[in-house]
Amino acid sequence: MEEEIDLPKDIFDQVNLRYLSYGCEYAGSMVWDDLPSSISLLWSLQTLSIQGTIFAPSQIWEMRQLRHLKIVSLYITDPSPDGQQQDIVLRNLQTLVSVVDFALTDEVCKRIPNVKKLSMQFYNREKSSNDYCLYNLCYLLKLESFTCSTHYLDNLLHNIIFPNSLKKLTLQHCGLHWDDLTMIGSLPYLEVLKLKRGSVKGREWNPVEGEFLRLKFLLIYKCDIIYWNADSSHFPVLESLVLVGLVDLDEIPSDIGEITTLGVVSLYDCSESATLSAMKIAEEQECNDNEGLQVRFEFKNKSKVDRFWKNIEQLHGFTGII
Repeated sequence: MEEEIDLPKDIFDQVNLRYLSYGCEYAGSMVWDDLPSSISLLWSLQTLSIQGTIFAPSQIWEMRQLRHLKIVSLYITDPSPDGQQQDIVLRNLQTLVSVVDFALTDEVCKRIPNVKKLSMQFYNREKSSNDYCLYNLCYLLKLESFTCSTHYLDNLLHNIIFPNSLKKLTLQHCGLHWDDLTMIGSLPYLEVLKLKRGSVKGREWNPVEGEFLRLKFLLIYKCDIIYWNADSSHFPVLESLVLVGLVDLDEIPSDIGEITTLGVVSLYDCSESATLSAMKIAEEQECNDNEGLQVRFEFKNKSKVDRFWKNIEQLHGFTGII
């Protein structure tokens, strides 16, 4: 179901308007709205935020002052290489969230040279990873935050080249293998890595020394990893480790506790053995006069909670739980 977005009729008279936020009536449903081509009349607009699924006209590429384009799901046409749009560059655009089935063509990268935050979703089963031109991502030299989500293209990132400027990376359903994380670990400024459901496949992760040198936050969410063979040299400045739904994980490597910057290890509905290993790490650190490490955990299943506490009784004097 598609209809034009119901904006106030006099909104397009506000040519000096800089901020526009709108919540669609059917946000979260299968209904989507067309953004009218007259949106380009708001030539001073800097921020456009819409809670809904939007189809944007080509005139969006004429809005030179636009800085932040934040839409739950944004379908946008390619910029025209000809006509009145051919020389327009959105030099002020810093945020583009979240575009759907959008190709990073040479023309697109030329139009958004200073984008810092980019979120992309891919759902079209009829296209291949090459159709989306993610190898051009490296030309966005100001990019600091990149989110990529797909449900049908397991090899979506096989030819991607990340820019060295990247500080935050979030992946979901991308189907990488743990060995593929080498290309991510080599990013010199990466501080936040969120590996969400289906982002990485495989049972064993063997990080390489000299990678993830600036990583401060690591999230691993519902991946099928069993063996994680790491030590303090692999994540030397890690501050927060969050593990969610890792029901097969055997244990957290004990040397992780030797990371002097590590302050919090959080586990939510992970295996009992992994949770127990985290508590042992915290206990060992406390015995070594390092009381700064905290372990937080939560189980959804009550029987698992009861069984876990029976196993934990052997850890006398442990104080690392909050």
